[in-house]
Amino acid sequence: MTNVLCRSRRGPHHELGELERELRRIRSAGFAVIDEERAAGEISIATPLFRAVPMVASIGIAAPATRWRVKGARSTLGPVVTELAHTVSTSTSFRDALNSISGRSSNNNSRGS
Repeated sequence: MTNVLCRSRRGPHHELGELERELRRIRSAGFAVIDEERAAGEISIATPLFRAVPMVASIGIAAPATRWRVKGARSTLGPVVTELAHTVSTSTSFRDALNSISGRSSNNNSRGS
């Protein structure tokens, strides 16, 4: 049995170096682009949502591969998704929702009653 690091429509990636290069590109850009790897005919772009430092969720969009190419999605949609994630991450309602889930009060950051 072969050790597969990740899969794409082009086949499984077996080389750790290839995966590490892709992760560096993602970190540098602030978002990931997936070209028909999750679903045929779909280009997806996703970026993390943060609460302080740790990533707590992600936000993404999917576009039909018949209307977008990776380069165009990366240059046009990537910045939009990144800006949206920043807006959501810094919004009071997002922080309040996370605090509610974790049982913390937004006023004193202590456990709720």
